[in-house]
Amino acid sequence: MEIYRKGGHKRIIQPGAPILEWHFWKDGDQVAVCSGARTGDGTYALYDSATGRLIAKLNEPADEALLPQWAKSRVELDDESVPISAELTLERTKWIAKALRQIGKIKLGMRRKDLLTTFTNEGGTSYRTQQTYVYIECPYIKVDVHFKA
Repeated sequence: MEIYRKGGHKRIIQPGAPILEWHFWKDGDQVAVCSGARTGDGTYALYDSATGRLIAKLNEPADEALLPQWAKSRVELDDESVPISAELTLERTKWIAKALRQIGKIKLGMRRKDLLTTFTNEGGTSYRTQQTYVYIECPYIKVDVHFKA
């Protein structure tokens, strides 16, 4: 991994195995790297971005919850930040049920204008006979729709 810093300074980090995931930490002052084989356990390492010096290193624990904050991916950090309570769980359950009912209304033969009440165009590449749509209330829910020519 090569890190280019202001002033043309370059730092090279060589974890010794293929890099599986990486991200900057502490406003770019550090870089966290997960490396290893695609199958099996990985190794997590934290480096100083300015010097390339190794700050911390650990093997992948059996439970991801045991990872230090710097070793966790953005998705793991986001998941941990979701508040949990009985009331919130009930509200999430209601929302998921509502979303499934709305998505379940997609039927063969629907017109685009009918689909656009629940979904919106994702953007990106589209074709006359194929388009990707995302659920209006959650862009992570996608459907690929094929239209007759």
